[in-house]
Amino acid sequence: MSIPSYNVSNIFLAESRFSRTSSVSDLNQSKKHFTIDIEPINLDENIFNIALNVTFFSTSASSEEHEVDFFIKMIGLFEKIGDHSEIPNDYFVNVNAPAIIFPFVREHVSSITAKAGIDAVLLPPFNFVDNYQKSLQNDQEGRKVD
Repeated sequence: MSIPSYNVSNIFLAESRFSRTSSVSDLNQSKKHFTIDIEPINLDENIFNIALNVTFFSTSASSEEHEVDFFIKMIGLFEKIGDHSEIPNDYFVNVNAPAIIFPFVREHVSSITAKAGIDAVLLPPFNFVDNYQKSLQNDQEGRKVD
């Protein structure tokens, strides 16, 4: 009897858009906004292709103009090995897979912002378990997660 598990087949950058103004204020003093969207692309019985979309922008304390703005789409390809798993597919798609992909997004963001001649942006850790639980709760209440 084999122990069911999930295999990471590949993680790759699908899209990366970045812009900055000619003068960027101190990012430590700016207002930062970021969102994460989990996008299931292909959900077969044993194959899961999951996109993690991250949008970020910062504005100076004195203006609403976006000084730094980016969108990153990183895709993870996963395969379920075995017939059954203690981890439900929905949980894996919304918690485990994004948590595996997110460090790759964080590295790309840090690298691209450092190469842009500004302070490297270090995205904070993200609690995918809490996000999933809020999503379930809002689904039960008939609302969408912000």
